[in-house]
Amino acid sequence: PEYFDLMQIKLLAGRLFDSRDNAESQPVVIIDQDFVDKQWPGESAIGKQVRIGVAPNPVSGWLTVVGVVSNTHHDQVDNPELPTMFQPISQRPARFMTVMARTDGPPMSYGNTMREVVQSVDPNLPIYWLRTVEDWIAIGMFTANILSTLFAIFALVGVLLAAAGIYGVLAYSVSQRTREIGVRRALGALDGRILGMVLRQSVWQLGIGMSVGLVLGLLVSYALSRVWVLADIFDPVMFVTVAVFLTLTAIVATLFPVIRAIRVDPMEALRYE
Repeated sequence: PEYFDLMQIKLLAGRLFDSRDNAESQPVVIIDQDFVDKQWPGESAIGKQVRIGVAPNPVSGWLTVVGVVSNTHHDQVDNPELPTMFQPISQRPARFMTVMARTDGPPMSYGNTMREVVQSVDPNLPIYWLRTVEDWIAIGMFTANILSTLFAIFALVGVLLAAAGIYGVLAYSVSQRTREIGVRRALGALDGRILGMVLRQSVWQLGIGMSVGLVLGLLVSYALSRVWVLADIFDPVMFVTVAVFLTLTAIVATLFPVIRAIRVDPMEALRYE
C-alpha cells in the first residue's frame, strides 16, 4: 500500500491500495493518467472495469479502477512510456518480487539489515540483486550508453574530417590567389580590405555548406528520434558548437594563407606561379 508514497507517485483521483484490498475482496486496479487519456478521454475512470489479456481468453477477470495516479516510467529508460496499471500483490501474488526502501543514509549500508529482516520471515528466501535505484537506471541505460558513445566517436571523427577538408580546400583556394593579392596590393589596396574580402568569400562558402548540413542534421536527428526515445531532435548546444568550430576552422584556413600572401612583396607575388 505504501508503494506510491515511497516512489513519490501522485494520486490524481480515487484512492490508493489499503487493507480492504485482499485476496477475498473485489479485484481492483490503479491506472495512470496516460491510461485514462487513451481509453476514456475526458471521462472519470473511477469505477470503470478492465481485464488483462486478449479476449476471448483474458488472463484475469474484471478489475475495478479505484484510483488514478500520475504517469511514471516503469520500463527500460530508453523505451517509450506506456499506459500503466497497478494491482495489489495480495490479489496477484508473484514468485518474484522487488522490495524497495527509502533510507536516511547510504542505501547499501542497509543491505545486511534488509537481509536479516527478510530471513526472519523465511530463512530459505534468497535475497539478491541488492542495488540502488541509480544502479538500476545505469543498468537500464547500458545499451543506450554504448550507442551514445559510438555515435559520439563517429560524430567526432566526422567533425574532424569535415574540419580537415574545409581547411585543406580553403587554404589551397586562398594560396592560389597569391598573384591576385599581389596585383591588388600593387594597385594600392589596403591589407585589411584584402583580408576582409577573402574572409567574406570563405565565410559565404562555409555558410552555404553549414546550411545544407544543418538541414541534413535535423533530418537525421528526427529519424533517430523515431527509433530511439533518448534521441533529441534538436540539441542547440551541439549544433552551435559544431558550427562555431567549423567557422573557426574556416577563418584559420583563410587567415594564414592570406597573411603569408600579404607578406610577400607585390613584385614577387606578380611572378608567383
